[in-house]
Amino acid sequence: MGIDKNNGYYQESGRAGRDGEIANCHLCYCYEDFIKMKRLILYDDELKCSMQTKQVRINNINRVYDYCLNNVICRRTQLLEYFGELFSSSECKRIMSTECDNCRQVYKTSSIDCTRISIEILTLVSDLNQTNSTLSYIIDILRRINNKTIRDAGHHRLHAFNSCHQLTRLVNYYVDVNRK
Repeated sequence: MGIDKNNGYYQESGRAGRDGEIANCHLCYCYEDFIKMKRLILYDDELKCSMQTKQVRINNINRVYDYCLNNVICRRTQLLEYFGELFSSSECKRIMSTECDNCRQVYKTSSIDCTRISIEILTLVSDLNQTNSTLSYIIDILRRINNKTIRDAGHHRLHAFNSCHQLTRLVNYYVDVNRK
């Protein structure tokens, strides 16, 4: 979806189930890979393209990442929308055996106030921004990983230490948003 072969995933996932059998399509990703790809685009001197082209590529990477994280909106709707087509999720739900994972899920949702945790994460990221801390280092602080590097830097004494021990995904989101 917009990286090398702009329709590669779409083509491969579309082939699944053409024989009439139930098929599964798995998309594996790692947050750190998205960060590496962005850095390669932005800082690779051999990549001879304008800043505008680089920004389009970064936006495409962000869209793929959003697709990976989205567990609510119909997968088919998301894919077809990317290519300018309209598709109603009700069509996906029409035949139970061919529903995407998101349409198949039945979630009971509840609202929780993440204000305090969000402030903790953003404050820590802001405090560490000048130190070129990695995402995993920030998560280690928030999850109270008491290793030598964190102790030597005195970060085990930070207020955020152990404040978000179960919220890795939320931390990833805030770190990424803050560094854009």
